Amino acid sequence: MDVQRSLTLFLKEFCAANAIREVPSAEILRNRTKNTNVKADCRIFLRKTQLIAFQECMDRLVEQLLHSSASWPVPVTKCIFCAETSYIELCLSRAVAFRSHLKDLLHEPRNERCYGKTAFVYAPYATELSFTSMRTDMLATYTAACYVNEGFQTSIHIRDLKNTVFPNRVANIQHSEQIQYITEEEASKLLSQCQYYDNLKGTLNLQEYLQTKGDRAGSGYDGNIGFVSLDGVAFKAAVSMLNIIQGHFKVLPNVVVHVVPHSKSYTAQNAGLLFEILYSLSFRNDTTALSQQYLAHNCVAAQGCDSPETYVALTKSYLKGAFGQRSQTRSAEDLAEAIEILAKSKLAFDILCSKQNMKVVLKQADNYEGKGGLFVQYTSARISALLSKYDSGVDNGTYPALCAIEEVDFSALNSDTEWKLWHSLDCCKHLLENVRLSQNCGKVETHAHKLCEELITLCLTFGAFYSKVKVLTEPQQHLLRTMMARLWLIKGVHVVLCRMLESLGLQPLDWM
Repeated sequence: MDVQRSLTLFLKEFCAANAIREVPSAEILRNRTKNTNVKADCRIFLRKTQLIAFQECMDRLVEQLLHSSASWPVPVTKCIFCAETSYIELCLSRAVAFRSHLKDLLHEPRNERCYGKTAFVYAPYATELSFTSMRTDMLATYTAACYVNEGFQTSIHIRDLKNTVFPNRVANIQHSEQIQYITEEEASKLLSQCQYYDNLKGTLNLQEYLQTKGDRAGSGYDGNIGFVSLDGVAFKAAVSMLNIIQGHFKVLPNVVVHVVPHSKSYTAQNAGLLFEILYSLSFRNDTTALSQQYLAHNCVAAQGCDSPETYVALTKSYLKGAFGQRSQTRSAEDLAEAIEILAKSKLAFDILCSKQNMKVVLKQADNYEGKGGLFVQYTSARISALLSKYDSGVDNGTYPALCAIEEVDFSALNSDTEWKLWHSLDCCKHLLENVRLSQNCGKVETHAHKLCEELITLCLTFGAFYSKVKVLTEPQQHLLRTMMARLWLIKGVHVVLCRMLESLGLQPLDWM
């Protein structure tokens, strides 16, 4: 969070300047503190060992904090030390907080950190549709979104999934678009002539090749990497990868990420190494600049159902029965499209809400419990209906058009319910701005479950806000000031919700 980062940096600098060894921790509060005199938005906790040092310079701390925070995205307006709790309690300028965050959120983010670099997400290892292959495709789509967020020009090659929504600026390379620059027979002949080929066994010694890469480059690979045949799955995947990269990339990508279940991780590593050798032999180019990463995940199973097609059909049947009565004014095509989106959203959240190394067991398809994909889509439809109702009111003259965000008086948003929604938006904003992968010795973790969890929290917080607040009020002048501020807040929630769904490869629903 911008406020927390700024506050943490200030405390480090203040402690260094005043010879205070221990830097206290700071936190942003979802709820105001119970101290009715302060009602703090964030606070700094002082341990017993820190109390004496800070009490001696408390006035200086308050003065410098208020002065420094004037240049922060959200300034501090009040700073009070509470001796009973040992907290320094801070109040933020809430009007500035709402305005600055909403202005940031409503502009398309553009990260130039890795501008000019290319990434290729590769997940072709599933031979047939399964629950586990669905997880592979979902994680591959999210991985592509992570690289786009870092500024990479990103392409993806996965199984063809109906209604997959790829993130903006991600190129989806279909199987039908693959151009054959080299056949498997030609590739086999080429590899059989290289220095790592064992003529007696008719295999390639990848362990010997790994040793030429050095300890650091080879440390993340399976210890059993050794001889590989030139007619197996790894070889075929390497040839396919070479044809795709040669046909769709002007130069070798900076990063290639193989997304596979644990059971195929060894095969993917073999394919990656075979590709490097094959590329070097085919084009006489060095591959040392290429970083190959491997995202391995656990499997997925379903209770009482072995077939993904059957499971999805049962889910759609359940959804049609549950929501069909509400949509009698909609066409059959609209209903079918909505059911498709809902079924995919339910399945995506049921799978992605778990860490990638955990096995997922899906519950019965004709049952729904908890807050997941359906709840998120319900929130999306709820917001769309509200904004559509307001637009209709503008068209028929009931309401004035929404004013520019610079003209909004955000001081009208003064309830705890609205502040909780801001806090949840702030968490989502921070997560979206820092969507990236954890990488260690060639192994990748996506943390997609954190995005799912934060999105569900945002929807829960919006639900609490919407149940307590009347947004579209009577069109009276003294009520319009608050209504405009709340509409901008809701637009911010909708933008974030849609952006997070897109990162997960999902399309937002605008009615239910």
